[in-house]
Amino acid sequence: MHNSGYHHTSRRSAPHEHASRCIAFVDARFIDWLGDKEDAERHTARLDGLRALLENLLEDAHLAHELLRIYWYSSDCEPVNGLLLRSVAAETADTGVSMVLSMSRDMMALTSQGACDQVLVVSDDDRLLPVIDHMQSCGVRVCILADESAQDLSTLTKSDPAWASVLRQADVRLMVSSAELERCLWGEGARSEEHTSELQSRVDISYAVFCLKK
Repeated sequence: MHNSGYHHTSRRSAPHEHASRCIAFVDARFIDWLGDKEDAERHTARLDGLRALLENLLEDAHLAHELLRIYWYSSDCEPVNGLLLRSVAAETADTGVSMVLSMSRDMMALTSQGACDQVLVVSDDDRLLPVIDHMQSCGVRVCILADESAQDLSTLTKSDPAWASVLRQADVRLMVSSAELERCLWGEGARSEEHTSELQSRVDISYAVFCLKK
């Protein structure tokens, strides 16, 4: 599932105390994987719920005041208001190379322009590590969206070292469950009191991880 071939010793940037502007880079394949979708169900996410999910995670963790833009990298997607679509080849066609190149170009360009204080990377592809490291060296805080497996990196390192290397490089890990993704991207998207409480508890864990890393 996760690509291998690059392992980097983390070199942390100094996190911004009052970072307010964030741009999200979302790998559609990884969203399907996080949501535990079979082949027939892939590319069916309701993308109008994606912004609300990401904004709630960032806001509740006190990480951003504004999600400026969301870049969506997919081989099959209809235009959606509020998302900048990047058409890439299917992973089965080029093992994700076009996605990595496209996302890397966008990250490099926006970093050089000083467009944001932090980025939210929604991908498990470790070939993005050189670009993530570059952004951090430029003072940009990098958040990574992950599932529950991110809570135990020692175990994950043994089963999936490439994914673990991406998570270790992050300044902040934001954890979301398959159930939360299902509600926001494949369900009705309503935030019940129970859902809000569950989301807040996960964000609290994520923020605690961030504090420990400072």
